[in-house]
Amino acid sequence: MIDLSVVIVHYCRPLLLKECLESLFRQKTKYNIEVIVVDNGSKISDIQEILDKFPGIIPIFLKKNLGYGAACNRGFAKTKGEFTLFMNEDTVIQSKALDEMIEFARAKPLLGIEGPKILNQSGELQLSYGPFPTIISAIFDIFKPKNKRKYY
Repeated sequence: MIDLSVVIVHYCRPLLLKECLESLFRQKTKYNIEVIVVDNGSKISDIQEILDKFPGIIPIFLKKNLGYGAACNRGFAKTKGEFTLFMNEDTVIQSKALDEMIEFARAKPLLGIEGPKILNQSGELQLSYGPFPTIISAIFDIFKPKNKRKYY
């Protein structure tokens, strides 16, 4: 049984994809995980060498860029896991994060969706939601209080 399917959408940034895959394969997890990489219309030669370094990856090569959502759907159609994690290719997974996400989801059977805490390159919280950014919202962001949401 596969516990977690990881779907990564790639488009024209092979070095970021390599770092992302390295962070996934460094995980010392007790769970069975499958990794699906959806290439969203970039040159296959750009990533084939990278994919060959990581055994068991399920590649999907799209002939043209269908957009992030459509690429996620193509990847999801191939998943076999109890849970699915959608990732951008510029994501690096921290140690134990996958185990923690799986355990949290199993502990909360009514949970419909789970989102991890996202940190930027400086280690600061990066919000993954909010209104479309404008100059006005950027000015207000300077003065608003820090995020007080609880993370698990």
